[in-house]
Amino acid sequence: MASALYRFLVSCLLLCVLTGCDALLGGEVCGDGLDNDLDGFSDCEDQDCFADATCEETGDDETGDDDETGDDDDT
Repeated sequence: MASALYRFLVSCLLLCVLTGCDALLGGEVCGDGLDNDLDGFSDCEDQDCFADATCEETGDDETGDDDETGDDDDT
């Protein structure tokens, strides 16, 4: 019994090392404010979320002109 448990734990550790632990942790969940895959980046800062719809830029930078009109679009 102990050897089966040992083999299972070693297999899990090996899977984690080979896949960056995404297979065990579930990968990054974009938009929840957490670093789910433990790579040091959360949500839209994580490369796994770059193409996610929650991380698309709206073009609105909160200040100044965001288009070619020359007017402040945020007032």
